[in-house]
Amino acid sequence: MGIEAYKIDEYINRVCSHVKYKKAHNEIKEELFDHLQEKIEGLMENGIIEEEAVKESILQMGDAEIIGKQLNESHKAVPEISIILLTVVLSLIGLLSIYFIATRGIDLNIDRVYRTIFYNVLGCCIMTALYFFNYKTLERYSKIIYTIISLILFFQCIVCPEINGTKRWINLGFLSMDITEMSLFLYAITLPKMLQDLEWDSIKHIAYLFFIAFIPLGLYVLLNTMMCLIIYLVLFITLMILVKAKLRYILIMIFTVLGGTITFIASREYHIKRLMVFLHPESDPNGAGYINSQISLVLKSVGLYGHGLNSPPRTIPEIQNDFVLTYIIYAFGWIGGIVVISLAFIFIIRLFMAAKKIRDSFGSLVIQGFLCIFALKFIWNILMILGFMPIVSVSLPFISYGGSGLVVQMAAVGLILSIYKAKNLSNTSSISIKS
Repeated sequence: MGIEAYKIDEYINRVCSHVKYKKAHNEIKEELFDHLQEKIEGLMENGIIEEEAVKESILQMGDAEIIGKQLNESHKAVPEISIILLTVVLSLIGLLSIYFIATRGIDLNIDRVYRTIFYNVLGCCIMTALYFFNYKTLERYSKIIYTIISLILFFQCIVCPEINGTKRWINLGFLSMDITEMSLFLYAITLPKMLQDLEWDSIKHIAYLFFIAFIPLGLYVLLNTMMCLIIYLVLFITLMILVKAKLRYILIMIFTVLGGTITFIASREYHIKRLMVFLHPESDPNGAGYINSQISLVLKSVGLYGHGLNSPPRTIPEIQNDFVLTYIIYAFGWIGGIVVISLAFIFIIRLFMAAKKIRDSFGSLVIQGFLCIFALKFIWNILMILGFMPIVSVSLPFISYGGSGLVVQMAAVGLILSIYKAKNLSNTSSISIKS
């Protein structure tokens, strides 16, 4: 268009100069340009020359400053404060629980308290850094990230020693990391894009669907991480439903998963024992059902306000880990337990509400994937302590002792905040157009 194109660019740039969130500029420019082009073409069809059509279209769009300020309001990068506060509060509850367990008579090295402080600080730093990260970068590298984490898990199967019946930990000398915890969140990042790209009428793509489903499942079986296996299954099926996969493939996946899970449980004697103890906790109170019976005795002795900090239960091993909620209820009573459980459910609800506000489909699916992981961990751990689910190795997010797990969970929150910050990038409906 020559000089007309210059006028359009000048107008659009003046609008964007009032929008502080720079990442929104490209989308705003495209939307404004489309609006102007539509108006210009309509005026030229009515016999108005190009130069006059451009002037009239800009006038109809409205004052650049007014529109810019309106778009600035709708595209403000506002963090989800409630999720930040809930993360901090839950982490502080975990830190205080570790401190009291370590200083009130249970054999727990005080160095672990300092490590927990360090990992809390590190997690907060990573969470803050990821808030400023452009999450859309991850979408482009979904397949690469999926491949790398799968190869790491395969390497873990080969070289890592078995600890407490699983191969979850990679020892780096100065640091031990639970890679399986990280892998779940990374799969939650990669799967949305990979599933969205599938053509549900293509046999090749359906074969690919089962390939990306069962590679991680096989690795989790080899690593003997029952909870990771369950979480991944639920995550994968949930994402299939969210991307509107064909019902027959969802049902095939569900029945395949059920069959595989039953086979996995039946193939290991101690899994069967755990299930039988869960169904009949009184059958072996001093053997396989020891932890179940001890948790039950502890909870039965608790009143509304608990036993206080000076008399922690000594009969439950590693209480600072998967059973930390037992200590919280024991020390602070059912009031303390209900507070922690309520905070966990509020956190889940806030994640669900945040996901619904995201207009970018990839971002929304990532948050819902993270929601699936957090919800399963919170709910299973709580119900396990209350005696409604079998005892498996599953931590209480942000609260259970564990450095790498805490850092990974805080990193996930940072990515959620980054996505939420850009929730309105596709919302340009607030542009005021004069009639």
